[in-house]
Amino acid sequence: MINFENVEAHGLQTAKSVSYSMTEMTLEGHTPILQVKSATPENTAYLNATLKRTGKFSRQIETTGLNAKLLNTHRDNDRKLYSKYVIVGWDNIFDSDGKSVIFSKANCLEFLNALPDWIFDGLRNFCGKPVNFIDNDDIDATDKETIAKN
Repeated sequence: MINFENVEAHGLQTAKSVSYSMTEMTLEGHTPILQVKSATPENTAYLNATLKRTGKFSRQIETTGLNAKLLNTHRDNDRKLYSKYVIVGWDNIFDSDGKSVIFSKANCLEFLNALPDWIFDGLRNFCGKPVNFIDNDDIDATDKETIAKN
Protein backbone atom coordinates (compact mmCIF):
# COMPACT_ATOMS: atom_id res chain seq x y z
CA MET A 1 0.00 0.00 0.00
CA ILE A 2 1.28 3.47 -0.89
CA ASN A 3 1.71 6.03 1.88
CA PHE A 4 0.01 9.35 1.03
CA GLU A 5 0.46 11.15 4.34
CA ASN A 6 1.95 14.02 2.31
CA VAL A 7 -1.44 14.48 0.63
CA GLU A 8 -3.44 13.98 3.82
CA ALA A 9 -1.40 16.78 5.44
CA HIS A 10 -3.43 19.26 3.37
CA GLY A 11 -6.60 18.40 5.32
CA LEU A 12 -8.19 20.72 7.83
CA GLN A 13 -7.51 20.54 11.53
CA THR A 14 -11.11 20.22 12.75
CA ALA A 15 -10.57 21.74 16.19
CA LYS A 16 -8.31 24.49 14.93
CA SER A 17 -9.33 28.10 15.23
CA VAL A 18 -7.56 31.00 13.56
CA SER A 19 -7.59 34.77 13.99
CA TYR A 20 -9.72 36.84 11.63
CA SER A 21 -8.90 40.56 11.61
CA MET A 22 -11.90 42.69 10.75
CA THR A 23 -9.86 45.27 8.85
CA GLU A 24 -13.02 46.89 7.46
CA MET A 25 -13.61 48.63 10.79
CA THR A 26 -12.08 49.86 14.02
CA LEU A 27 -13.54 50.02 17.52
CA GLU A 28 -11.96 52.44 19.98
CA GLY A 29 -9.01 52.72 17.60
CA HIS A 30 -8.43 48.95 17.44
CA THR A 31 -9.09 46.36 14.76
CA PRO A 32 -11.55 43.75 16.03
CA ILE A 33 -10.13 40.23 15.95
CA LEU A 34 -12.31 37.14 15.99
CA GLN A 35 -11.14 33.61 16.77
CA VAL A 36 -12.98 31.46 14.25
CA LYS A 37 -13.36 27.85 13.23
CA SER A 38 -14.11 26.89 9.66
CA ALA A 39 -17.65 27.02 8.33
CA THR A 40 -17.04 23.91 6.25
CA PRO A 41 -18.10 20.25 6.55
CA GLU A 42 -15.10 19.63 8.81
CA ASN A 43 -16.87 21.65 11.52
CA THR A 44 -19.47 18.94 12.15
CA ALA A 45 -21.55 20.92 14.65
CA TYR A 46 -21.89 23.74 12.12
CA LEU A 47 -22.55 21.26 9.30
CA ASN A 48 -25.31 19.48 11.22
CA ALA A 49 -27.03 22.76 12.10
CA THR A 50 -26.75 23.92 8.48
CA LEU A 51 -28.19 20.66 7.15
CA LYS A 52 -31.09 20.92 9.57
CA ARG A 53 -31.85 24.38 8.24
CA THR A 54 -31.35 23.52 4.54
CA GLY A 55 -34.65 21.65 4.16
CA LYS A 56 -36.67 24.59 5.44
CA PHE A 57 -34.74 27.02 3.23
CA SER A 58 -35.29 24.82 0.16
CA ARG A 59 -39.04 24.65 0.81
CA GLN A 60 -39.17 28.44 1.15
CA ILE A 61 -37.43 28.85 -2.21
CA GLU A 62 -39.95 26.46 -3.80
CA THR A 63 -42.86 28.37 -2.29
CA THR A 64 -41.81 31.99 -2.78
CA GLY A 65 -38.87 31.80 -5.16
CA LEU A 66 -35.47 33.19 -4.38
CA ASN A 67 -35.70 36.85 -3.39
CA ALA A 68 -33.85 39.49 -1.38
CA LYS A 69 -35.97 38.94 1.73
CA LEU A 70 -35.21 35.22 1.74
CA LEU A 71 -31.47 35.84 1.24
CA ASN A 72 -31.50 38.28 4.18
CA THR A 73 -33.27 35.68 6.32
CA HIS A 74 -30.62 33.14 5.32
CA ARG A 75 -27.85 35.60 6.30
CA ASP A 76 -29.55 36.28 9.65
CA ASN A 77 -29.74 32.54 10.32
CA ASP A 78 -26.02 32.32 9.55
CA ARG A 79 -25.38 34.98 12.19
CA LYS A 80 -27.00 32.65 14.75
CA LEU A 81 -25.02 29.63 13.58
CA TYR A 82 -21.74 31.56 13.56
CA SER A 83 -22.27 32.72 17.13
CA LYS A 84 -22.87 29.12 18.22
CA TYR A 85 -20.46 27.08 16.10
CA VAL A 86 -17.88 29.23 14.30
CA ILE A 87 -16.74 32.14 16.47
CA VAL A 88 -15.02 30.93 19.63
CA GLY A 89 -13.46 34.10 21.01
CA TRP A 90 -12.46 37.68 20.29
CA ASP A 91 -10.24 40.64 21.09
CA ASN A 92 -10.77 44.38 20.67
CA ILE A 93 -14.57 44.28 20.80
CA PHE A 94 -16.02 47.34 22.51
CA ASP A 95 -19.58 48.57 23.09
CA SER A 96 -20.84 52.06 22.25
CA ASP A 97 -19.64 53.34 25.64
CA GLY A 98 -16.08 52.19 24.89
CA LYS A 99 -16.19 49.29 27.34
CA SER A 100 -14.52 46.03 26.40
CA VAL A 101 -17.10 43.28 25.82
CA ILE A 102 -16.42 39.81 27.20
CA PHE A 103 -16.96 37.01 24.70
CA SER A 104 -20.05 34.84 25.11
CA LYS A 105 -22.34 33.26 22.56
CA ALA A 106 -25.09 35.76 23.45
CA ASN A 107 -22.75 38.76 23.17
CA CYS A 108 -21.40 37.36 19.93
CA LEU A 109 -24.87 37.14 18.41
CA GLU A 110 -25.60 40.74 19.40
CA PHE A 111 -22.31 41.82 17.82
CA LEU A 112 -23.01 39.88 14.60
CA ASN A 113 -26.53 41.32 14.41
CA ALA A 114 -25.05 44.82 14.62
CA LEU A 115 -22.55 44.20 11.81
CA PRO A 116 -23.42 45.62 8.40
CA ASP A 117 -24.20 42.83 5.93
CA TRP A 118 -21.14 43.49 3.77
CA ILE A 119 -18.78 43.07 6.74
CA PHE A 120 -20.52 39.88 7.89
CA ASP A 121 -20.37 38.55 4.32
CA GLY A 122 -16.58 39.04 4.38
CA LEU A 123 -16.40 36.93 7.55
CA ARG A 124 -18.58 34.25 5.94
CA ASN A 125 -16.34 34.25 2.89
CA PHE A 126 -13.20 33.79 5.01
CA CYS A 127 -14.66 31.03 7.20
CA GLY A 128 -16.01 29.13 4.20
CA LYS A 129 -12.58 28.74 2.57
CA PRO A 130 -10.72 25.66 3.81
CA VAL A 131 -7.34 27.08 2.81
CA ASN A 132 -7.63 29.58 5.67
CA PHE A 133 -7.56 26.69 8.14
CA ILE A 134 -4.84 24.48 6.66
CA ASP A 135 -1.82 24.18 8.89
CA ASN A 136 0.82 23.29 6.37
CA ASP A 137 4.34 24.69 6.12
CA ASP A 138 4.37 23.88 2.39
CA ILE A 139 1.81 26.63 1.79
CA ASP A 140 3.09 30.05 2.77
CA ALA A 141 0.85 33.03 3.59
CA THR A 142 1.17 34.51 0.08
CA ASP A 143 0.06 31.24 -1.53
CA LYS A 144 -2.90 31.00 0.88
CA GLU A 145 -4.01 34.52 -0.09
CA THR A 146 -3.74 33.67 -3.80
CA ILE A 147 -5.70 30.43 -3.37
CA ALA A 148 -8.35 32.14 -1.20
CA LYS A 149 -9.00 34.74 -3.91
CA ASN A 150 -9.78 32.05 -6.49
